[in-house]
Amino acid sequence: MYTLLQAIYEFRLAVDDLGGDLPDPPSGYSYFWESDDSSAKWKNEELTRFFNWSRNEISIRLGTEDATTTAIKTIAATSGTRNYALDSRILTVSDVYWEYTRLTKSSRRQEDVDEDWRTTENTPERYVEDDIPGSICLVPVPAADGTISLRVTRMPLAQIAWTDRTDDLTDPDDHLFLALIEGMKSRAYRKKDTQTYNEQEFMKADTEFAMLVGPPISAAQRAARKYNANLMMRVRPVKYY
Repeated sequence: MYTLLQAIYEFRLAVDDLGGDLPDPPSGYSYFWESDDSSAKWKNEELTRFFNWSRNEISIRLGTEDATTTAIKTIAATSGTRNYALDSRILTVSDVYWEYTRLTKSSRRQEDVDEDWRTTENTPERYVEDDIPGSICLVPVPAADGTISLRVTRMPLAQIAWTDRTDDLTDPDDHLFLALIEGMKSRAYRKKDTQTYNEQEFMKADTEFAMLVGPPISAAQRAARKYNANLMMRVRPVKYY
């Protein structure tokens, strides 16, 4: 586990931004810059934003798997209702279960061969993600109440505030702590300020970050990941010359 405060300290240590020769921190604080960041190049609130950016980007690039967080993975289903909204933090759906039975991923195009697929009620056997954006559609429509369980990749469960700086964090895992710091550095050195902007250091940190968690993911790549998740067969792009 680690904390936001620990991450900001490691960042400040790495970029030599501890605030210079300062007195001991006031009672209740671990560092002087924690109570007064006026002598630091980067302020605590903006470093908190860089920290959250880094966490979000790691989740997008690597995909944080989750099959245990109830608020994310469990949906109460109602008889006669086919569409269920997904939590906005979900990136991709890897598996869908009706009670304890795994459902097969389908598509609206496949289901359209039966003109009654949106109204036929029975025990769900399949699910569709492209019926209504941001939701899953059960096929057949549930004839009885039940529980939908998901296995997903997601964004961090919550954005961290400076006031939460001493809370223990585990998302992302500890082995990605160095990547968190490199991501923060890549944002910090892009700040358009004579004291902070450094193109060479930005490129160095950005390269290190990409080496640890992979390159940036485009909107098209994110859409492809969502579409390909849980398919029995995946299509590999082919280059044409």
